[in-house]
Amino acid sequence: MAPGFASGDIMFAIAMTEPGTGSDLANIATSAKLSADGTHYVLNGAKTFITGGALADRILVVCRTAPSTPEDRRAGLTILVVDTASEGFAVGRKIEKIGLKASDTAELSFTDVSVPVTDRLGDEGAGFSYLTHNLAQERLSIALGGSATAAAACSTRSRTSRSARCSASPSPRSRTPSSCSPNVPPRSRRSS
Repeated sequence: MAPGFASGDIMFAIAMTEPGTGSDLANIATSAKLSADGTHYVLNGAKTFITGGALADRILVVCRTAPSTPEDRRAGLTILVVDTASEGFAVGRKIEKIGLKASDTAELSFTDVSVPVTDRLGDEGAGFSYLTHNLAQERLSIALGGSATAAAACSTRSRTSRSARCSASPSPRSRTPSSCSPNVPPRSRRSS
């Protein structure tokens, strides 16, 4: 999978958010039960606001493989890598957005989807620790990237606005310097 991911031949998405739970992973209801022979999980549930969910080839699904405990509400979460060609997987509504139109956002559903045990990411029940270890860095990099993009956009708008003011030629009768050339002294009249 890693070579296909690196080359862009395989598109991935991560599915955490669920209808009614928001970003509180402790309330995840999507469940995966290990089969009697221990070869695969049976996945059931729904996800929403999944970036890339409609176009992904594989989806990292955060699901509950064991109940939480009073001491740790986030215990029992596991990440399964689901092939979107699997029977029982469906893409629901594509969610309209204001921006980032090239990146789809969708609702997903899983009905008795069979996921091989070999497609479990890491250890069973360790999903939350994996997410907390990597999501903070990802969110920070997105925030920094967004800030840099916003700063660049503001700078471009400022240059464009200044350029438009500067390109307007002053009236031949004007005796004042251009607002774009603050270091040019005003022309003085010759005394006769």
